[in-house]
Amino acid sequence: MVKLTKIYTRTGDDGTTGLVDGSRASKDNPRMRVIGDVDELNSCLGVAALHATADTLHAIRTIQNDYLTWGLILRRRGMILPRLKWCCGLFRPKCGALRMRLTR
Repeated sequence: MVKLTKIYTRTGDDGTTGLVDGSRASKDNPRMRVIGDVDELNSCLGVAALHATADTLHAIRTIQNDYLTWGLILRRRGMILPRLKWCCGLFRPKCGALRMRLTR
């Protein structure tokens, strides 16, 4: 489980944002849009978790943890596509299982 203890920004006033490896990327880079979408989806899952049964809550928390991992992968410079394919391979079955629980 990923544990985040302190998140803050200091250096984004120049239109760039820092990646995990210390490199910088433009805030209008498509990668930043995807990171924002992943973070937003994760927060929506957090709202869903407020109303979830214990069984569904476990599935939601597992997927949220995967989203945090996916977000960290996106925040690294370099070849993203192989890492995203790896994440999708792990993630897709979990989403399917959650969908089945929610539609019962």
